Amino acid sequence: MAEIKADIAEALKDYGPDVAKIFLADGNTIAMRTEQQVEMLTAIKEAFPEVRQIASYAGAKFVLKKSDEDLKKIRKAGLSKLYMGVESGDPIILERICKGIKAEDTLAACLKLKKAGFMLSTTVVQGLGGKERWKEHAEETAKLLNRIQPNELR
Repeated sequence: MAEIKADIAEALKDYGPDVAKIFLADGNTIAMRTEQQVEMLTAIKEAFPEVRQIASYAGAKFVLKKSDEDLKKIRKAGLSKLYMGVESGDPIILERICKGIKAEDTLAACLKLKKAGFMLSTTVVQGLGGKERWKEHAEETAKLLNRIQPNELR
């Protein structure tokens, strides 16, 4: 936490307090313990009182480990937007790319985040099915996204 707070202080020095959007790069902050994440978000909001959006990546398997209560605490503390890599809705493709999670788990994680009040941006890798599974990739991904209803699709 000391290193994170030092990074926040350095960012404040470099950019000043009037920052509207912050992206917590190079990490999946949902994997942090909830108390640590709340402490970090509180420090960010104290340093940057004008911040309107704090965003981060979110891995589905880490989201599923969090309770609804923990996710609501994190949202209330200031994390507002999460980016999740869906990649594909096709189970064969997900296995081939070693995603480590099934489409159903991604769906559950996304719905959990939306229920907690997060803005959700999902990412799909176009062409991931190649010539062999292009149709399955397109159809299964569309089915999954229709169920997720993300705020953004990339």
